[in-house]
Amino acid sequence: MRPDPTAYAIKFQQFVFGLILLTLGFLITGGVMRGTANAILVAIAVIIGATLILLLDRHYWMLCPLGFAAQGLISPGGLEMAEIGCIAVIGTNFVRRTLRQDIGETQFRPAVFLALPHFIWMAIAFVLNPPGISAFGDSVIGSRFYIKVLLGFWAMIVLSIQKITEDDCRIIFRISLVLGAMVLIRSLLSAALVSPDQRTVVTLYQFLPATALFYWLFSHFRFGVFLRFGWQFFVAGILTLATLYAGKRRAVFNVALFPLMRAFITKTDRKMTVATYLVALLVLICLLVGQGRLYELPLPIQRGLSFLPAKWERRIAAIEGAKDPFRDNVRSYAWAEVKKNPLLGRRGFAIPLQELTWVHYGGTTKDHEGHAIAGNWHNTWVGVMADFGIPGALWWGLFSIALLVTGHTRLRQCAPGSYQRTVAIYYYCGSILMILASHTSGHSALQPFQWWPIYGLLLGITPSRRT
Repeated sequence: MRPDPTAYAIKFQQFVFGLILLTLGFLITGGVMRGTANAILVAIAVIIGATLILLLDRHYWMLCPLGFAAQGLISPGGLEMAEIGCIAVIGTNFVRRTLRQDIGETQFRPAVFLALPHFIWMAIAFVLNPPGISAFGDSVIGSRFYIKVLLGFWAMIVLSIQKITEDDCRIIFRISLVLGAMVLIRSLLSAALVSPDQRTVVTLYQFLPATALFYWLFSHFRFGVFLRFGWQFFVAGILTLATLYAGKRRAVFNVALFPLMRAFITKTDRKMTVATYLVALLVLICLLVGQGRLYELPLPIQRGLSFLPAKWERRIAAIEGAKDPFRDNVRSYAWAEVKKNPLLGRRGFAIPLQELTWVHYGGTTKDHEGHAIAGNWHNTWVGVMADFGIPGALWWGLFSIALLVTGHTRLRQCAPGSYQRTVAIYYYCGSILMILASHTSGHSALQPFQWWPIYGLLLGITPSRRT
């Protein structure tokens, strides 16, 4: 009888990972003896990743969305968890396909081609103006942006060919909650060790991880569940306060809009949701009337609500209402690039070496030239046009439409109350919020890096039945 090729492939894979673990064991031993903590951290991270790949088997692709969920938890060797997740998924897919382990368990979906024009246009910009290894940069400047784009596109392909089941989505939901809580706790603990006098701090970014947990909670439970005053009500209240205390206007806007959006998209508890929002609106009006007259809210909360009319503290005056001098200034540089070359923009992310050094070591002025050179335009559409020309923005618009249509389709196909529906709600509502806020945030490379894998995941969801 002929040997089972699948069993042979599994044994070969185990042998390869065993060899990797053995090699890393020697590296850790040498690192301990030399006292190089960073090398030890990288080796440990690789061991954990290799172990997870072996344990997950055909579910290895989960390391990509879970890597994004763990963003900010640790950064071994300067790599972000999202980057590590994408690299692990892409590498494992290559090994498994070489060993023919996924035959019959994957399905190519042509919808991924809708992201191809934007990817090709960015590749053309790279060829016309390559950054070069000397401008590799770090997480905010240089060639690393192109690496992120490539990782995001390739991870999207891998995720899109999977058959993501109800059990898979249940695991994603539960582990994402755990990772989100860990990121929040880690952020709070780190800030507590070096936090200045909070009475003078306007923005407390350490509270921002609470928003992802809020989204997951409202993606899984109907609005009516939160009005029963169970644990969901109290946890949602704590997460809302944490978001307010972060002082980010976009986060406050998103958290305020998410439950209402979810109710109308899923057509559940709509009357109850609207009635609750009307009561909350009355409470908010009373809160705003008293601000600066009867009491003073903490500065971060004032900043988070500063887009609403009230008597805010003087330090909030610069951004009161819809004013945003920082973003207006940075966008003026972006529009200058668009007018200079509307077809190709500035041809991508290449930065002259002298400017790279200047930006890398904190070079900027009150006019924020450093942000402009680094491409931190804080506007998706103007930013893409500045970096890649008007056609780049058109291609990103095409992908955005495909993302919305795919999210809407998957949500309608998934059974109510299922974990597949939870995941679809989370990413579909997230994509809507991303587009609504695209005039205030977004980056030409970081947006594709984040949303291409999400698009692939939505394509990969395979509902067990229609509803």
